[in-house]
Parts: sequence; structure tokens; C-alpha cells
Amino acid sequence: MYYKKRPYDKKLVTEYETYFDKEEYRGQINIPNNLSFMPFLLSKEVLSIINKMINVKGEKLNVQLESKFSTSKKNIRIEKNKEYKFKNIHINHKKKE
Repeated sequence: MYYKKRPYDKKLVTEYETYFDKEEYRGQINIPNNLSFMPFLLSKEVLSIINKMINVKGEKLNVQLESKFSTSKKNIRIEKNKEYKFKNIHINHKKKE
């Protein structure tokens, strides 16, 4: 999926409707011009986290995925239960050409 970058207007507000993990998110947001990708889940909170990870000067928010915790057979279950209550969402990455 690709999008066209247009001249930035700070007054432009984008109305969004996002579905993520069977939840619906709706609202209006000003999408910053320095956003280098469009996240799967779009909200003010998500843009705030992205800003803290990428754009903030100084110490950045560091989020890491340890794949051994999310893909190891001993750490995942097919069925949800009290212990395994969080959905494991895997995103297929495109191979470098």
C-alpha cells in the first residue's frame, strides 16, 4: 500500500476509522508531516508513541520484540485462557531485494 505525500497543512484534520484486533477506533487527528509510514492502528496515542520512538531529541522510547517469546511453542497457545490471554499478532515482513 502506498500513499501520495502532499504539501503539509497544519490545519488539515484527517478523520479516521480503524479496526484493530476486533476493536473499532474512530476520531479526528492531525497527521504530522514527518511520519515516515502509516501505522496499522491510527490514533493520537499511537502517534504520540511513534513520536517518542523516532522524533524526540535525546533519549528515545525503546520498544523491542524478542521473537523467542512470541514464537516459541512453549510460549504460545492456540486457544485463549487465563494465562495466555493476549493475542499474538504476527506481521509478515517483505524480503529485501
